[in-house]
Amino acid sequence: MTDSEVLMIQHDTVLSFEHEGIRIEGRFVSRSRRGLTVEMIAPYRGYTASSSISIFAAAFNDLSGEQGVTVARSELIDLFHRLKQIEQNREIYKKALNSYRQALQPILQEEHRLQQQISDAKRRMKAGEISPVEYQRCVAPIKRQIMQLQLREEQIFDRHVNRRTGQPIQISYYFREQLLRFVQDAGMR
Repeated sequence: MTDSEVLMIQHDTVLSFEHEGIRIEGRFVSRSRRGLTVEMIAPYRGYTASSSISIFAAAFNDLSGEQGVTVARSELIDLFHRLKQIEQNREIYKKALNSYRQALQPILQEEHRLQQQISDAKRRMKAGEISPVEYQRCVAPIKRQIMQLQLREEQIFDRHVNRRTGQPIQISYYFREQLLRFVQDAGMR
């Protein structure tokens, strides 16, 4: 264990270590027995990664102790590699994200239309035009449609970002907001 790793365990909020000759620093944003979120401070600032343990595995794992430090370190290394890959291929990602945004527009418009239907149904219920039971019958299928649209968003992201860029590290749909910010801000160190 290096001095910086000992520092991580003692302070429990600041993580600092070297990986492939690069100093990686981060901090715990949140931490519990079942989950943690870390924010990278260096070499890229302001990007986060999370990890959690299922309820079934919780009896055998505890992220609030030394295991959490190990997991946090691993999450920061993974985050570093993703951001480094994006930085090195910034133009490819920029084109892929533009394509993704264009493909996403019809889905976002449909999602907005469906959200309006839910709002209208809620307004009608509050005005006494329909009962709460009728409201639930009205919005349940709309919510299922919204969930289907969200699944399509994930598929579009995968098709336009991961497949189009052809990079070895796949970018999670849930990392997309950070990816968009990183590419727009140039994400440079």
